[in-house]
Amino acid sequence: MADDYEYEHVKTFPTYASKLKELEHFSNISYNTNDPIATRCRTNANSFGGFIFIDLCITLNKYFKYYDHLKPVDSKHCEYLSYWLNKKSKLHNAVSLYKKILNGDSSLNIFDRTIPNIDEYKSKLVNLSDEVVKNINTLNNLNEQYLFLITKHKIGESTHDKLCGYAEKFAEIYNSAIRDCFINFNNKYCKELIEFKVRFNKYKSFTDTCHLVQPLSSIPGANFQELEAIKKYSHIEEHVPTYSTDTLMTALKALGGVAVLLLIIKVNKNVF
Repeated sequence: MADDYEYEHVKTFPTYASKLKELEHFSNISYNTNDPIATRCRTNANSFGGFIFIDLCITLNKYFKYYDHLKPVDSKHCEYLSYWLNKKSKLHNAVSLYKKILNGDSSLNIFDRTIPNIDEYKSKLVNLSDEVVKNINTLNNLNEQYLFLITKHKIGESTHDKLCGYAEKFAEIYNSAIRDCFINFNNKYCKELIEFKVRFNKYKSFTDTCHLVQPLSSIPGANFQELEAIKKYSHIEEHVPTYSTDTLMTALKALGGVAVLLLIIKVNKNVF
């Protein structure tokens, strides 16, 4: 099992996913303006051609420019983008552009040289194995179900049945994934799965009221690793104490939960 990937960073991915999605949504607006990044992307598109190049060029460079203004430079936003590009490149009939970017094809001329740290960012966009992408998908899906469960439970936004639905989905994903750790659990991916189990079980008093939630499987022989995770999270109260219920509910309804995911991550950034 690939063990050189920092799977612990996946817990922060919703932050970057939200920003990228926002920029994707507005890239077509930038396309029709005199925005400097959009202008350069339209000019450079002649070497590759097509709206796909321009749209992706605007999105990527706006994304990098946004994070370049945040100091100190944090590479996690690059890790998320690398994962996103790998997912795109592995789809059936994927556009070759994604693969060319990951392969460092300089002939594309897709990155904006006026962004100060662009070379550093480009260097972190690398090809990931199918196994690593699959593992990230699993952790990302677990994280999404977990965050929606604890956030919506805290602010009272969902019915009991809907909250149980998040718990059921979490347990289903977890129990399917944890089987891969039964033979070898001494790696970063399985460590993250164990930590998710510990964090989820902090809400056992609620999840026990959900009749369809499967018990989370334990890895035979991994008692020490599970105890370490329990110690790590025993002092952390994973809730949203700094925001009013009204504020969270408004954000949740307006953005479909994305804003709330960001608040959870910011409040618990010491965990990551």
